[in-house]
Amino acid sequence: MYSTLFRRNSLSLLNTLELQARLANFQGSQALYPFILGPFTLGLCTEGVQWLKENTDCSWLVNAILRQQHDPHSVITRESFQVWTLKVNAEKAAMLIAEDGSGQVLMREEIHSTDFPLSEIVLWVEHSEKGPILRLPNEH
Repeated sequence: MYSTLFRRNSLSLLNTLELQARLANFQGSQALYPFILGPFTLGLCTEGVQWLKENTDCSWLVNAILRQQHDPHSVITRESFQVWTLKVNAEKAAMLIAEDGSGQVLMREEIHSTDFPLSEIVLWVEHSEKGPILRLPNEH
């Protein structure tokens, strides 16, 4: 049985296998999209992350990751490269884990309920002169 999600742009259904296949097609992103929260630009998203955000309604995930990049009291702001993993269990609760590039856990955040369609996704944050850039690993 495949879980499905509603794709607002083309009004079609994608199952999780199709979603994973489409995400794998994003390679070496050329365009960057600002992620704006109120009057603030929290960071930039690559084409793959922008597509993910638009097609799985996961702005909350992008927000959770990019907002951490601006917390002056967080150990995360000291890391120029981070690996973020969202793990969703069968009960649709999740754990968001941030690690440095060496596998050292920087932060864990429990998410009590989510409709994110994949059981796991990994995203990278790389800091540049443009600010934090959120990308799929295959877009590097």
